[in-house]
Amino acid sequence: MRGRILAMAMVLVLSVWVPGVSAAIDGSGPVLCALISPLECGTEEGCQPTTLETLDLPTFIRVDFASNTISGTRSGEEKTVPVQHLARKDGAIFLQGVQQRAWSIVINEETGKMSLTASGGREAFVIFGACTA
Repeated sequence: MRGRILAMAMVLVLSVWVPGVSAAIDGSGPVLCALISPLECGTEEGCQPTTLETLDLPTFIRVDFASNTISGTRSGEEKTVPVQHLARKDGAIFLQGVQQRAWSIVINEETGKMSLTASGGREAFVIFGACTA
């Protein structure tokens, strides 16, 4: 229960914090995104807060629209993954790809709020964050 309250508090903080930080994102240049509130979800236990360290994910990722890549440093090493599908619709940018799991990122062009989901097998991850141009 405490974990769910913490996750809800992080989402609330994010919704207040993002509008003052981000500029409009139009896909014309790279953006920097902070991964803020990770959740690990399973079929039996539902979703529970976790850490980026546990998931071996970077705190910040750089989305480069020109090269269709996402990069970040994790475990002390720079990693770059290709974006295999990119679309824009109704004020949002949608990015998708596949590595060990299928993943999807949605970035609100006006506010910079973002969500990242990844799934594979009987597990899924949801991470909320914020991006700035």
